[in-house]
Amino acid sequence: MRTQQHTTPWNDTTICVALWLERDSGSYESWHSMAEEVLKLSRLPHEQIEDPATELADRIRTSIRELIPKDAADVIVSITHMALYNVDWVGIARALIDDVSDDEAGAPSELIDDTESFVVALPAGARFPLGRIVVTEGASWTVDAREIRESLSRHVSGDWGDCELEDCQRNERALEDGARVFSVYRTTRDQVYWVITEADRSVTTVLLSSEY
Repeated sequence: MRTQQHTTPWNDTTICVALWLERDSGSYESWHSMAEEVLKLSRLPHEQIEDPATELADRIRTSIRELIPKDAADVIVSITHMALYNVDWVGIARALIDDVSDDEAGAPSELIDDTESFVVALPAGARFPLGRIVVTEGASWTVDAREIRESLSRHVSGDWGDCELEDCQRNERALEDGARVFSVYRTTRDQVYWVITEADRSVTTVLLSSEY
């Protein structure tokens, strides 16, 4: 976290929280994911999030307060709330958002959402949801964005591309029993790539066959 790049110097309580986050990977990952979600929502035109840092700070503050034991002694609760009151939550939130922005700028893989930056015009006969679309580094360098959109449209329509007959049949069963769906396509340069939608339909991944 960018503890040294904040415009207003952090107080000791805020620095303690930042240091705790840096050392507790579980908490940092949870708050980092929260920052990713808020930042992504703030970019959608229908969302009313004017300041992602303020929104994230409110969410973090609420989640921390929920960790205070309900059966703790009153004096413990009072001291804890007093300490939390002194934390610069917006500063912490901005540092987390900066981390997310850094990750997006230097990430080896491109994470793109089908409702946001990577718009996929799904056909009227779409047979299942795509969820979040993930394009691996190899695929993003090799497969043209137009070809990715076309293959996703084919995939969601039940056109499994160059899949073997057995895999096509397996896909048809997957639509009924909720298993993973798998398609095989080729670029105009004859590069093989795959499109895989997970069983829970939360994520669809576009990847080269060599990356599997």
